[in-house]
Amino acid sequence: MLNTARLLSVIATVAVWLGSFSLRSQSANSSIAGTISDSQGSVIVGAEVVAKQGSTNLTYKASSNPEGVYVLPIVPVGVYELTVSKTGFKTFQRDGVLLEVAERLRVDARLEVGQVVETVTVKSEVSG
Repeated sequence: MLNTARLLSVIATVAVWLGSFSLRSQSANSSIAGTISDSQGSVIVGAEVVAKQGSTNLTYKASSNPEGVYVLPIVPVGVYELTVSKTGFKTFQRDGVLLEVAERLRVDARLEVGQVVETVTVKSEVSG
């Protein structure tokens, strides 16, 4: 009986240790990436991408590269407003972008030719 109790104690200790190791290796940060293109499907270089977290008003910024790709590599979990802008195009805005733990979220944006003061807003619903 004593050996069984000791064995169960060792198993429980190992399980707790392995569980804590697994939790430490996970990060609360995630990432957002995507491709920016125009209405014809051509990539847009140098578009400014801003993710603004509603609860903290913290912002994370990136620019699209020569392939039209942007990456926000380290972004805390939360709900964001994502804005993409480039001179000569209408601003793209997506509200309610939900980013969860260790998620690699892809948000592509198509910019329409237009005045900078015009904004195209895409509403996302957060489902719980």
